[in-house]
Amino acid sequence: MLKVGLTGGMGSGKSTVKEIFSLLKIPVFDCDFEAKQLLEKDSGVVDSVKSLLGADSYKNGKPDKKYIAAKIFENKELLAEMNNIIHPVLLVIYHKWVEQNKDCPYSVMESAILIESGYYKDVDKIITVNAPETIRIERVVKRDKVVYETVKKRMEAQITDVERDKYADYIIMADENELVVPQILKIDSELKHLKYENDPRIGIDNQ
Repeated sequence: MLKVGLTGGMGSGKSTVKEIFSLLKIPVFDCDFEAKQLLEKDSGVVDSVKSLLGADSYKNGKPDKKYIAAKIFENKELLAEMNNIIHPVLLVIYHKWVEQNKDCPYSVMESAILIESGYYKDVDKIITVNAPETIRIERVVKRDKVVYETVKKRMEAQITDVERDKYADYIIMADENELVVPQILKIDSELKHLKYENDPRIGIDNQ
């Protein structure tokens, strides 16, 4: 099975793209959702996070998302350590999920930090979703009910679209000028018709 990575900056529209792939009956592994599950239910992860960020990172047995976000987005070292806690466990879950879906033509791993985390090494093709920064900020402010400065600071913790696109095999524009669905359908068709044995990238990182 071909493994596809889906990524994009905050507010780029990748969640919408993810949902469309799901509607096309393509299995999607949502890294953000799975990471949240680990933060809530994996005792090893919970203990490590409390040790890193303090007991205040949890309230009534649940992770305090605002507290955790404030801590890690203001400190790159803490962000890196947080990622080191979650990413190895998440990859184990992902590989089991891939095995469960191996009969599908391809699957999608959706992650905002596909490149930064190194997850891109575990996929065969990469799709990035782009939109102008002004649109992205407007979307996040509306979605998360936060102020401009908060969104800007979080975006600065991510790599730029230019850096991200260096890894991309496909780029989807979600700028409200181009229709997203036709772009996805084109990529879906190409992925389904790829001759896997002729693609030198497939399997390189898993041999």
